[in-house]
Amino acid sequence: MQLNRDLLAKNTLELAVKERVLIHLLENPLRDLHGTGKVNFAVSQEGIAAAIGIYPTHASRAVSVLERRGLVEWKRRYVEGAQRKRMVYHLTPRGVSEAQKIKRHLERKKIVLRSLNGRARQMRLGEANAFLEREVKATYPTLRIIESLSGNMLDCRALAGKGGG
Repeated sequence: MQLNRDLLAKNTLELAVKERVLIHLLENPLRDLHGTGKVNFAVSQEGIAAAIGIYPTHASRAVSVLERRGLVEWKRRYVEGAQRKRMVYHLTPRGVSEAQKIKRHLERKKIVLRSLNGRARQMRLGEANAFLEREVKATYPTLRIIESLSGNMLDCRALAGKGGG
């Protein structure tokens, strides 16, 4: 297959912090929304920051903007590994809709995926996880795949050494 050189030349998958927060919360929903059990660290301010590669204060600002827009809500809950309650976040129905729209847009973007044997193939981002599951026996969150891109190239050899999500 002839690869599109323009596709390799520019990264069309750059996301704003608020978009990354929405995608992260979509892929890490707050389980047991009304329960009293401990929740996953990923939905805390620190967990969001770690997952999307920003400082917790920046995550707090982004979540505040999303909350004012009616896309995110928070609750105080016990988080796995923490001794006291922390603020944890979840998408509102409107937030789920917005995050799904962003994710669908991303999944249509074309990337070039280099397999473990070095062979490159072009595919849509939405097809990458099925390929990765066969190729490296792991699946990855959408943001992890995007962050692992070099331009629009995803090299399975580099990703395989980092472990699945």
